[in-house]
Order: sequence, then C-alpha cells, then structure tokens
Amino acid sequence: MGMKITMVQARGFVDDPMTNFFKARMRVNNVDSDIFVYPEMYCSGYVSDRKRMQPDKTTGLVVNNMKALAEKRDCGIVFGAPRIIDDKLYNCVLFASADGIVTHKKIVPSADGVFDETDVFEWGDTTTMFEFRGLKIGLCTGQELKTHAIPRHYAEKDADIVIAVAAFTEEQMAGMEKIAVSRAVENRIYVMLVNMVGEDPGKKMAGRSMLISPDGEIVERFSDSTDLREIRLEDDFLDAVAGRKLIPEPVLKG
Repeated sequence: MGMKITMVQARGFVDDPMTNFFKARMRVNNVDSDIFVYPEMYCSGYVSDRKRMQPDKTTGLVVNNMKALAEKRDCGIVFGAPRIIDDKLYNCVLFASADGIVTHKKIVPSADGVFDETDVFEWGDTTTMFEFRGLKIGLCTGQELKTHAIPRHYAEKDADIVIAVAAFTEEQMAGMEKIAVSRAVENRIYVMLVNMVGEDPGKKMAGRSMLISPDGEIVERFSDSTDLREIRLEDDFLDAVAGRKLIPEPVLKG
C-alpha cells in the first residue's frame, strides 16, 4: 500500500478562523498528499471563551470549506474544531473527505494546559475509527493518547495507525514522547501525534510532533516551530502491524 500523509505542525490563529482555513488551503493546494493532519482546535485556535471560538462561524466557513477542499484535491484532511452538536459544545477531531465528515468528540478532557476543559466542553463517549484508501485509522486527541484504553481499543479493532492531534504546552509535552512510544510498542501500532505551535492561546504551544513505528522507532520528529513533513508509506508499511498479537490485559482481584 503506497500512500502519503502530510503532518502540518501549525498555529491556530485565535479570533480569525478564516485565516486558519486560508493557510490550510494554501498548503493543501501546494502539496500532493492522500491525507493532511492539522492540530487540535486548529480551526478556531485553542481558547476557552466560546465567543472567541466562534463555533457557528467555524462550522459554516471552515469545516464545510475543508470538506469542499478535500473533495477538490481528492484527499482527506484531519483537523480539530469546536462544534455545536444538539445544542452542546464539543472539542472535536474531524476527518473531511469527498465522502463526508467523520466527527470524533473528545472523550478525555485536559485540565493542566492553557485552560481546564472540564467546564468548557461536553464530552463524547465513543471512539472513532474508519478506513481511507485501505488504511485503518483511529482518531483521538493527545490527551486521549495518554490513556491505555483508547489506543488499545483501536489496536483490538485492527487499526493500522492512531492519529492524535494536540494543543499541548511545553509542560504537557515534557513526558509525551515516552508515552507515545509506549502506546505504539504495547499495541503494535503506528502513532502519529501532531501538536500546535505558537502563543496564540496566551501560552506557548510546544510543537514537537512525531510519528512512531510499532517497534518504538521515532520515524519523524519536529522542532517547536511551524513545519510540514511529508510521510511516504511504502507498500510494506503495514507489514509491521500484520499478525499483531497484543499482550493480554491482566484481570486483577482483591
């Protein structure tokens, strides 16, 4: 299976969702790729104030335009955005393609970053997995990647890769590399973590995005600045997850 995924470590401008879309459009139009991946809350910038998120405008002008862009460029785009669903505000990870929009509602809130999410968003209760051009993808956020249960669930469902998007500060990213490597190794799965950069939320976002193979090798590693990397998945890419045997979770008593 040959495929190309472009990791986009970018700023999410606050108060200006259309600038975020225009910058995404420029990159997508200038690079031939099967999938593009942008950070958590990329469309609105990572802020707690609902008025500054502009969720209605973000959906109408950015999310829908991302879908049209994906259809025009014959690709898929992963990105984060606030969305109002059934009158409730969610922190979502989206996948836009010609087939529509796949929506993952963040399950595990962050409380130690730029702001405490627990009083800002409603929370999802289901994982989100889909297949695109033969690649089985599990979507989540960086905070959900920290858990054992969510990456393990995707591995048990035969996902090939976990794509996690994040808006982590430098403090939050301090131990994230070790966690991401552990999730890749213990689940025999590829892990892609794309983090935000810039100080738009009022605190510096750390960047340092990475792609990790099932044996724990860091295949790609970013610095803390805006960057774009094209990852070529060769025909033997899935050999590393073929015949995967997971270590059983123990049943504890007492």
